[in-house]
Amino acid sequence: AVTASEAATDEPDVAEAVVAARAAHEAAVLERDGIVASAGERPELPALALYGAPDIGPVADRLPDQVATRSDHHPHESPWTMGLPLVVLAVLSVLGGLIQLPFSAATKRLEGWLEPTLFGNEVHLSVGTGTLWVLAAVAVAGGAVGILVAVAAYLQRRVDHRTFEQPILADAWRFDRLVSNFMGGPGRAGFEATANFDSTVVDGAVESVATMVKAEARLLRRFHNGLVRTYAAGVGVGAVGLVVWFLSRTSF
Repeated sequence: AVTASEAATDEPDVAEAVVAARAAHEAAVLERDGIVASAGERPELPALALYGAPDIGPVADRLPDQVATRSDHHPHESPWTMGLPLVVLAVLSVLGGLIQLPFSAATKRLEGWLEPTLFGNEVHLSVGTGTLWVLAAVAVAGGAVGILVAVAAYLQRRVDHRTFEQPILADAWRFDRLVSNFMGGPGRAGFEATANFDSTVVDGAVESVATMVKAEARLLRRFHNGLVRTYAAGVGVGAVGLVVWFLSRTSF
């Protein structure tokens, strides 16, 4: 077991984890003793189950070592559980490249397999076989140079890796920064303008129509009061309006 005083000399996070684990253990023990004491008057199954539960002291004692292991963030080789899938993917990628080699008709196996579905859209490129071999050689040479440089820099330590590890590469060609600046600047302004347009213009138009309908309904409600004289007055006003309209049509 690692005590708090021993872990404090290693790392602050480990010391804090030890203190927290000890405090949690002491609190759990006190809580258990209180429940067991109360169970003496009225024994119940939860109290008996808690009393029979294993002590968490050994777990708390082993916690600092685990925390210390997790706090070690130095680069290390990946375990076989990660290396094996990478090997399988690498083999499958090689097989996937071998089924479609652009050197002759015999090596274009994928093209022949897809010919029934892509025959109508087939396009013949005017690229000679020699050009394809040159491009393939350049690609293979570039990959080989990259592997040799990586071995010399990271495995054999003969080349200072800081020579080609420029800050712009660590910053992902500043692409993420450009996206963040755009989304936080013009993008944010555009989104806020769209939200303001929606809340003022669109919602304002909808609310204006609703207000007009509500005002008209309030006005028309005065004429639908259930009184006969109100309806008779409406009929009279309508008749007078029709007479005036007919007279105006016949006068001109």
